Amino acid sequence: MICKNSLGQQQGGDRVTVCVSSKNAESYKKDDQDIKFLIQKRLWKELYEKAEQGLVSVSSSDANNACMFACLMLVSLIKLGKLELASKWLNSWSKQYGWKVVPNDDVLSLGPLETQYCLLAVEVAFRQNSESDINVRLQSHFQLRSLIEQVLIGNDTQPQLWSLFLDSLDSCIVGHLLEANRIEAAVEVAKGCLERNPQDVSRQLAFFRLLLYTGDIEQASLFWKTLEPRVEQDSERHLHRGLLYIVQRRIEEAIDEWEAAALFEQNFEATLTNNIAVGFLLQGRAFEAMEKMENMLQKSSVFTLDEDWIKHICICYDMLLAYPQESKSAIQHTFARHVRDSSHSKIPPTTGEQ
Repeated sequence: MICKNSLGQQQGGDRVTVCVSSKNAESYKKDDQDIKFLIQKRLWKELYEKAEQGLVSVSSSDANNACMFACLMLVSLIKLGKLELASKWLNSWSKQYGWKVVPNDDVLSLGPLETQYCLLAVEVAFRQNSESDINVRLQSHFQLRSLIEQVLIGNDTQPQLWSLFLDSLDSCIVGHLLEANRIEAAVEVAKGCLERNPQDVSRQLAFFRLLLYTGDIEQASLFWKTLEPRVEQDSERHLHRGLLYIVQRRIEEAIDEWEAAALFEQNFEATLTNNIAVGFLLQGRAFEAMEKMENMLQKSSVFTLDEDWIKHICICYDMLLAYPQESKSAIQHTFARHVRDSSHSKIPPTTGEQ
């Protein structure tokens, strides 16, 4: 995950050696806006191309901006699953700029951008590691985590930024532990993240979703009772209440909550559409689920939708045997060329798969 603080920042280094004209300033502002738009829409191929163009255009002495564009390229390649290409870039940049790909004590002297770069390099190495022991594969993650904690203790100038890095790293660790079915270990890491700022509602919502994911419905219900009054945004409240209802098998109430959330928030439209459609599927209303998802498909490119979304619309096609098989095959074939990441607010898989 790219830290928002690092997007578009020029932290040291002269981008140009002459006075920047208003046209160039506007051009840089537009580039930043374009990058943020591509990240928001999860258009990783386009982001990679944009970042590569940016890297080529910066001066060889402008290491900060070069590192920023390199981070964006790595994020894109990770999302696209192109790990071999990411490794080739990492080797090239290590020789050209001396950027670290393995955590060591030198990280303590690095700036935020190079720390972000090291985090992404660690993630690439993890995904390429065939070691079956998850603890061995996560050693670099925990080593980098320890080093960042040391920086955070001794650095008073940018505590929020370093905390953001730590949150990003913990999010990666939790995800990998869940994939390895190390539920208790994942919950412990998430608790540590929550304890760093227990009053942060976004952290509490993330921990609530984790409890639902792990199937601890009783604990999730108790946690929600204390959390719900503190959730100020109507969309977030309806969204998460719906997640709780769906795991409690209160399907109609869950659908009502997600439909209410859609009235307040358009950014999560695809996620909410997916959740509502799954609710319909659980009720045996396959045709309504298919209509809901196809309406969304008409408004969005298949490339911007995640894997679970594609899977669920294909389930609709399978349930409606009279529907042309070509529609399912076309969507699957198109999506197969683009790997997309999953949204943070979808139905927990233990429920959505039923």
